[in-house]
Amino acid sequence: MATDHIGRLPAELKCAVVRYLPALQDRKTMSLLSRDWAVVVMPIMWEIFTTDLLAKTGSRNVLGLASPASNIVKHVRKINLLDRPNAFKEADQLPRLLAAIPRGQLCGFKSGSGVPISTLELLLQIHPKLEHFIIPGTQMSQILQSPWTGSSLSGLTRMVVSINTLTPREFRELWVRCPKLTHIHMMQGETVMPTTARVSLQEGHFGADTTSTVSQGGSETTQSDMVSLQLSCLSIGPLILPATFGTMFQRIDMISLTELVLVGTERVAELLEAMCPVYQKREPSLRKLRLLEMNEDASNDIRSQLELFLLSFHGLSQLHYQCGNCDKIDIDGIINHGETLTDLLVVNGGVHRQDATECMSAEELGKVAIACPSLEQLCLNLYEIDPDTPEGDFLSPKITLSSESTEFENALSAIASMKSLRLLRLTNPPNYRKAYHRQGEFMRFFRRSLESGEQRYAFQARADSIVRYMGDRGSNMRLLAFSPMESLTKATSADKNGHIWPNYFYTCERMKSNRGTEVSIARAVRDWKAEMPEATILNDG
Repeated sequence: MATDHIGRLPAELKCAVVRYLPALQDRKTMSLLSRDWAVVVMPIMWEIFTTDLLAKTGSRNVLGLASPASNIVKHVRKINLLDRPNAFKEADQLPRLLAAIPRGQLCGFKSGSGVPISTLELLLQIHPKLEHFIIPGTQMSQILQSPWTGSSLSGLTRMVVSINTLTPREFRELWVRCPKLTHIHMMQGETVMPTTARVSLQEGHFGADTTSTVSQGGSETTQSDMVSLQLSCLSIGPLILPATFGTMFQRIDMISLTELVLVGTERVAELLEAMCPVYQKREPSLRKLRLLEMNEDASNDIRSQLELFLLSFHGLSQLHYQCGNCDKIDIDGIINHGETLTDLLVVNGGVHRQDATECMSAEELGKVAIACPSLEQLCLNLYEIDPDTPEGDFLSPKITLSSESTEFENALSAIASMKSLRLLRLTNPPNYRKAYHRQGEFMRFFRRSLESGEQRYAFQARADSIVRYMGDRGSNMRLLAFSPMESLTKATSADKNGHIWPNYFYTCERMKSNRGTEVSIARAVRDWKAEMPEATILNDG
């Protein structure tokens, strides 16, 4: 009888194997291997329970889950409630499910749509040790005013806060009630105002230099408004930051931050200017900095302040900077974090392949390659052709030995010299009029028809050409992506490779050529998350 070596793995290794399989069906298959595997798989498979409780799950299934014989609810640790447009009109099965889960077992609850306030009060009464509690902002206001939930928020570590649905007083009350917060996402909730309007985040949201009295469970507790929140992650959406940052810095300890995310936020330059002297005096913990969808009107101020900010400290592992049509940032700030940088996204306008001023040059990329030996992921827009030069095969063999390499070739050569690089994302829109099957051979001009499949062959050929060029220069790249930062909706249906224009993804592999030599080729992949789940630069944009 064959020895079951995999079945004899320690439980912790089995857990690692199961968590490596994100698909629910794969985990179900693992649970059927043996009783020992089922014991490991079941808690992981059902720890996050995603449901709408209505259209798909239905009341009959909810009743089954809530029965004493249920083998699922005893494992549920987090509930992810999908949008339910008719939640208040149809029978709500959520209270029955909450009551069936062992008391105090839930640590997370997330709902994108409304939940009756009575159900939320029940949730906080039965499961008072929640760490993640994400609900619409208007309902958080109701929770703060409810006499039944005064002390039920003290264990929260993660929260999404809608600025325009809570008053500054409710904000200050929230900070006092949730002293363990480590992750805060401040966003602009849905309002009747135009989508272009920006809500201001004032100093009053963080508290004043006084003591505040907060009622908790019928008793009043006095706590200082100046107690710092030891946040690990601060994420701010399209809001207007305060004109000054005194109270904000007193409430939020910026030195303890490990991740700062600003998406479409205004007054970013002022924030970076205020943080710079703080980071110069003390050693910060910041490791991830993401500035996306920056305001073009303030781009010069943001760029100059970002350069000074990056030079004020060391240690970033992730740097994402994207502005629709801004001047490119100086690489000195990037190089200052070269020893620790593993994840870099720098896109100064996602559509420029014919404007060298909008793209990082080949010379600058060469300096980055030398200064950042641990760089694993890179996202940028490359300068490809001079406007006066017809589009041709940039990577074709040179006619004479004296032929000079193009800027595009030099840039790819610099990227290929990054030996730790595993993922390259090019944000140049894949709208090529010509494409090349291999060096020196080209396909005929093809119509821009997304249904004929010609573009699929065109981009496959384009990927083959780039992967082969970089492979010949010793690149260790595993994944190549053509993926603009813009939201382009020219097509909605997928081709035979599962790609939807303008996003195309390929793995880089090696194979034997007709002459017996190894060459690099690109293989189209449908699901980049399955191939490389750690690809953080593909989540932005």
